[in-house]
Amino acid sequence: RARTSQRKTLCGALWVFRCERMADMEVTMTKVLKLMKEEKFKYKYSGVIMAYLFLVLFMVFIGMFDDSFFTGRNLSNVIYTAFPLVMVSFGQTICLLTHGIDISLGMILSLSNCVCIVLMKPDEPLGWVTGVAAALVTGMVCGLINGILIGRFRLAALIVTLSMSTVYGGIALYLLPMPGGSIHKGFAKFLRGKLCGIPVVFFLLLIVLVIVRAVLNQTPLGRKIRAVGGNYAAAYATGIDAVRTKIIAHMLAGLLSAVGGVFLAAYMYSGDPTIGSSYSLRAIASSIIGGAVFSGAVGDVLGTLAGVVILTLINNMLNLLGISSYFQFLLQGIIIIAALALGSLKNVNR
Repeated sequence: RARTSQRKTLCGALWVFRCERMADMEVTMTKVLKLMKEEKFKYKYSGVIMAYLFLVLFMVFIGMFDDSFFTGRNLSNVIYTAFPLVMVSFGQTICLLTHGIDISLGMILSLSNCVCIVLMKPDEPLGWVTGVAAALVTGMVCGLINGILIGRFRLAALIVTLSMSTVYGGIALYLLPMPGGSIHKGFAKFLRGKLCGIPVVFFLLLIVLVIVRAVLNQTPLGRKIRAVGGNYAAAYATGIDAVRTKIIAHMLAGLLSAVGGVFLAAYMYSGDPTIGSSYSLRAIASSIIGGAVFSGAVGDVLGTLAGVVILTLINNMLNLLGISSYFQFLLQGIIIIAALALGSLKNVNR
């Protein structure tokens, strides 16, 4: 009985000690997780915060030199100009998150733009549906092809998308050898219209932003995209279908680029097979300015939006100041090179 009593006392003491140790471990883990969250926040959003800080300062700087910058007409022009680039840049950010890149997104925009115009039926009440649906499907199919070549056959993303860019551009020229065609007037009027004095496309942009950001940050697909971009082998080892994830990422990028192509068809009242030639590089620059990195996993479409607005405002400022288009192209090239260099430095620091 004495031994049994001693054993009970010893077990009780051990149990109390174990509970205290577990409580201490729980407090320690809570502190560690809190610290990790703080570091994670700084790591993920430092680029986004810097991009928006620069954007605000840049807007104030422009407003000091030109009083017409903050007029409703000029801001509307900025929104119309930025919308297609925002769509392509969102798609590029998704590709960068997978530790990839897609040079063909600009030509996917052009091809979708031409498909929309060619299949549009301007004289029918719902004639816009066929053209828009076909354009969106075209963008997804192009992304599917890119994703299969990159994910399934393990080909270099840069080489694949650069090659496919010429293919999509050639198809666009075949469908529409020169700028032209006609758009459904009701559809064009809707996209070019305003709601409470604000362009309708601004609200469409916000809707797309919320959806894409929710997918990337709050869904299993978004976590898989970042996992594949962070460490492909580790993601595969944990059971993630890395090939399927890359294919879906490129399909989403193609779909977003197609949205930009459809908008340009409505905005210009016509199609242009070469309209997207400059969008790919500008989309990469916008994503890098917004905090994305070439090494994958890190990036946010909020920052990408800031990067697009910065590039758009630079062109807008030069136009308001009456600076020649030659210097505008020169400055764009310098900015793109600087953004790519910034992205390389981020990879080295990482």
